[in-house]
Amino acid sequence: MSLWLQPGLYFLDYGPMQMAISASCGKRPLRREILEAAEYAKDLLAELAACLNVAKLPIEEIKHSPASPAVLAMMIDAVKRCADPSLTPMAAVAGSIADRVADFLFERGATKAIVNNGGDIALRLAEGESAKVGIKSDLNSRAVSHIIEVDCAARLGGIATSGLGGRSFTKGIASAAVALGMNCRLADAAVTLVANHTFSPDPEIKLIRAEALDPDTDLQGHLVTAAVGRLKPETWRQALANGLAKAREFVEQGTICGAVIFAGGLMAAVPEGLFDRILQVNNNN
Repeated sequence: MSLWLQPGLYFLDYGPMQMAISASCGKRPLRREILEAAEYAKDLLAELAACLNVAKLPIEEIKHSPASPAVLAMMIDAVKRCADPSLTPMAAVAGSIADRVADFLFERGATKAIVNNGGDIALRLAEGESAKVGIKSDLNSRAVSHIIEVDCAARLGGIATSGLGGRSFTKGIASAAVALGMNCRLADAAVTLVANHTFSPDPEIKLIRAEALDPDTDLQGHLVTAAVGRLKPETWRQALANGLAKAREFVEQGTICGAVIFAGGLMAAVPEGLFDRILQVNNNN
């Protein structure tokens, strides 16, 4: 069921897509443009469904054709830039659709557009606009634990999250990994790998083949984290360090602008100045 949550904020529940669409022009909430954007999101999903067999292939096996839908081309490009053959374009699906919908709104006069596609958030802010974006330190929790303040000067176009308890499988043990990028699709692909790297061997971590949990997964043959037991503090620290190293690599390459990782009650960020922009709003997380 789709509905208006408040003026200028619409929730779209359509098949596998749960998307919150917010847009305004100055102080005026948009309505018609948001409803059009919701229909556009449905069209994007239909386009992608028609070529899902390609979207689920390992990136190195894809021979990209100019005839591919634009959203698939964006997914492929984002994953290629992360340079990891284990990824499929599906690692950037939510972020790519969010980007397309946010651009759609911006092109139709929105000065502020925020499209939250299941936790992967595309931002478009005109000069003078700002936004507060909530993130979770634990994807198994409903509560937002921290807020990131963003303005147009930050030139931030996307915030994406991955980890245990998210909609997709992970190979790591982070309760949440968050990447900030110039667009949402790159943040989406990169944060998948950051979360995957938050791993350190421990007998209390249960790994299982992805297809045993979902026969239709794009990660056929890959081991993913199914459960985490009582881990030693050193396991958590090493996993966090491994994830942080991958995030730092992406920041240095310019793939993303920054990242924050939560694991075992610990928190780390790169660059360190990112801490100054993250406000804790729930001391229980």
